Amino acid sequence: MNLLPSLKSAFLLAFVLLAGAASATEVPTAPSAASEGVKTETPPGPLAELVGTKTEDGVPLFGLHYSPKVKSNTVVIHVPGGPGAFASAQDMAPLATALTRQGFHFLSFNLRTAGANGMFYAKSEDYPLDVKALVSYAKSQGLTNIILLGHSLSSARVFYYLSLNKDPAIKGVIVSSGITSPYLESQMRWDQADRAKYDAFLAARREDIKAGRGKELSSYPWGGPKRVFEFSAATWVDVFGTPQESNSSTVKFGKDITVPVLVVHGTQDPTSVPKNAEEILASLVNSPKKELVWIEGGNHLFIGSADKYAQVVSDWVTKNFGNTLKKTAHK
Repeated sequence: MNLLPSLKSAFLLAFVLLAGAASATEVPTAPSAASEGVKTETPPGPLAELVGTKTEDGVPLFGLHYSPKVKSNTVVIHVPGGPGAFASAQDMAPLATALTRQGFHFLSFNLRTAGANGMFYAKSEDYPLDVKALVSYAKSQGLTNIILLGHSLSSARVFYYLSLNKDPAIKGVIVSSGITSPYLESQMRWDQADRAKYDAFLAARREDIKAGRGKELSSYPWGGPKRVFEFSAATWVDVFGTPQESNSSTVKFGKDITVPVLVVHGTQDPTSVPKNAEEILASLVNSPKKELVWIEGGNHLFIGSADKYAQVVSDWVTKNFGNTLKKTAHK
């Protein structure tokens, strides 16, 4: 394993973690461990190397690279949900441990909207550039068998990226607490009155854009009265708008996915209700192999069931891609 090589790197890691933690809530947020009455005691995960890359438009992205003890050219790239911060309430240490023990690399990167300003001005069109940069980093490390793991909103980001990029290095996809789209998943959670209120709110944001006020911030109780989100008018329409106006969707691009897919979802997810997983699976009409696995009692971030989640994901990766490993210990 590679330790962080210098005090400078250690400082940078602390900065990235703090920046990510400042906006690490999901969209919408899931209950915390404390609020669910779950006691968590996580053993230390494997050591990781702090790494960085840049997108084609020059945005720096930082992440953690966990390496196995055997030579391998296969990697699982975790694309975080919400604003895209790898430091969040979701415990990824069990997954990093399980994958590296099986001989796979594991990457988890911040996206461009991780940090203090979060998703105020997010655009669907930016995220394929971020995912492409993560894929390019993996290739630069000799990792040519790539599995993309998109959590929550990033399940849509991964699908949109794959609709634009036919890369033979992408061997598989994992949809973790996936959503059909922000707009479509909200329609499943809300009653008719709440759906009508949001449609009126969206209509007002469209008018803001027409009037040249696309960067004007406005808030909406997306996750209920205690979970109010604030974004620009342009972001509300572009990311949280209808499927006709937003590319932040899995089911819109499900037909473009032509590799094996694992859909893993909690049965008690209050954010992305289970129907999302079923509709995502149904959209994968061209995937040669698709599988839906339920985490019994699992919530949106798998708080309290991180070990089970890690086992499901690791077992699927090993079953489908274990033959790509080079079982030779590092010298």
